[in-house]
Amino acid sequence: MKNFIYDLWRVQNDHVGRPAVIVGHSLGGQIASRYAAVFPETIVGLVLVEGLGPPAFPEPADEHAWLKGYRERLLTRFADSAPGRGLGNVEFATSRLLANNPRLDAARAPQIAAALTRRDDQDKLVWAFDSHAGAAFVRADRDEGE
Repeated sequence: MKNFIYDLWRVQNDHVGRPAVIVGHSLGGQIASRYAAVFPETIVGLVLVEGLGPPAFPEPADEHAWLKGYRERLLTRFADSAPGRGLGNVEFATSRLLANNPRLDAARAPQIAAALTRRDDQDKLVWAFDSHAGAAFVRADRDEGE
């Protein structure tokens, strides 16, 4: 999958063709929630089941402008159907893991990077998991509303 939100937008535009009710559970709730915020004109209803996600993301100064910019970046990024550039090599994947996970044991990082990567159909080294999954999370704080 390229990006959950973009994939949902493509299904909505290419196959549904009209505003619809979106239902999401857990990670699907995160995806549906972000999708509804970015493409509100494509939905008539939203049902979230256990989809509030992790707490305490930093708030952007202007949420509306951030969502508009996010929408534009998302559509621009995935409009081109050309495959991604890949990771290059396990050493680069290791450096990405260490940069994103500062408590990761540097001695074990190469072994973990090797286990978390695979070759795609163009023989490019890519993550063996969807590295965009975290992009679906909506900002939520446990103290919000108290």
